[in-house]
Amino acid sequence: MNILAFIHYFLFPDYTISIPDDARIKGIFITDESVSNKKIKINQIGAMLFKEIEKNNRSIRYSRLLSILKEKYPAIPMKVLNNDVSRFLYSLNSVNLINYKNFYKFNFIKYFMWNFVKFIKGYKSRYDLKGYNLIFLLIQVILAVFDTYLLIGIFLFCMWLFMIFICIYHHISSLWFFDILGLIMGLFLSVAIHETIHVYIYRKIIKKQAGYLFSKMLMISFVREVLPLKQSLLVRVSGPLITSLLGGGVIYFFR
Repeated sequence: MNILAFIHYFLFPDYTISIPDDARIKGIFITDESVSNKKIKINQIGAMLFKEIEKNNRSIRYSRLLSILKEKYPAIPMKVLNNDVSRFLYSLNSVNLINYKNFYKFNFIKYFMWNFVKFIKGYKSRYDLKGYNLIFLLIQVILAVFDTYLLIGIFLFCMWLFMIFICIYHHISSLWFFDILGLIMGLFLSVAIHETIHVYIYRKIIKKQAGYLFSKMLMISFVREVLPLKQSLLVRVSGPLITSLLGGGVIYFFR
């Protein structure tokens, strides 16, 4: 067992697997209604696993999924089953068709450690956004950005507190550190606004609830269907353009 697998097993020997509402199984293919051109071919065992997750309210504990497979194939060693299931789930996670989740709700330490595990293992997280209202979309995207950048946000905040302590200890004015805190918060908010505008403009163009955000490590991005060139350029340009205009307005107002 490598060091990353050991850390994963030590911190979270069990976890939840969930599939998005738009993911469907049709024969030997998994399709994604949110991005209609996505179609993943799977084998019979993969189809059975996906259906098990689907019928358990689209979410199931990893240990439960493994025990179901063991009941169906008792002659296969548990180690082999574990490896096969892990590979299959990881392959679906890599194409944004399942999420790995920490089932310890309302526990910030577990939530923090789960983000650490996701980071070191390179797991992807998919965020399906509901509705068309700009403010409602922004709130959802802010939560996704918070989830994605939790680790670096905590690190930067701790560094900020440490620098204030040093300034106070050495009797140095620390008021300018509030400007740094504002800059950090502004950077996170600008990412959220940037992605929200992409989603909002895209849904205005196609007139349906489609597309989703996904994150991996410190990257967050919007996944959508391919559009004609002019419309695609509008979606691409709208995010950075409007974010830049808002940023310029804030700088002008507070200068």
